[in-house]
Amino acid sequence: MQSNDCQQIEKLLERFFEGETSNAEEQELYKFFARKNLPEYWKPYRPLFDYFETGIACETTGMGKVKPVRKIFSAQYYLIAGLVIAASLLLILVLNNRGEMKSDDFNPYAGSYRVRNGVRTEIPEKIARQLYEERIANYNSRQLRDITEKRLGKEIEMEKLEQHINQIEKKYMDKLKQTE
Repeated sequence: MQSNDCQQIEKLLERFFEGETSNAEEQELYKFFARKNLPEYWKPYRPLFDYFETGIACETTGMGKVKPVRKIFSAQYYLIAGLVIAASLLLILVLNNRGEMKSDDFNPYAGSYRVRNGVRTEIPEKIARQLYEERIANYNSRQLRDITEKRLGKEIEMEKLEQHINQIEKKYMDKLKQTE
């Protein structure tokens, strides 16, 4: 190999590692390092240029075995997927209930019954509605009663605390009078 060629390859290598080479110059380097009679001085660079020539080509063209790239999904992907799932479920529900139930067919009190002493008694719709409304009214009055009792309990506690504070103040005032 001529010294002139060695100097040119050295210059190309410097430019290559600085990222300043053109495609044609890189091809020249690939060809140089692919030669069989490469001097010992240049052999450490051979695997690097072999990779650039063949390894990158395998990754980009799909030749050879390449590890699959793990995809990172963005929030937009999950939002779209969620919307698609929600729309699918809604469509399934709508198609599943189509024609089976009409609004005037629905009666929440139909089939209401009461069991007393082991005997099941059917409850007419009108009475079932009244029982339901009474239960709601009782529930609301029970809640109101509970709130009132809690408030009264807190008021009693406050009165006890005020009495206790007054007793402490009185003792403190008595001690002050005694020390004077």
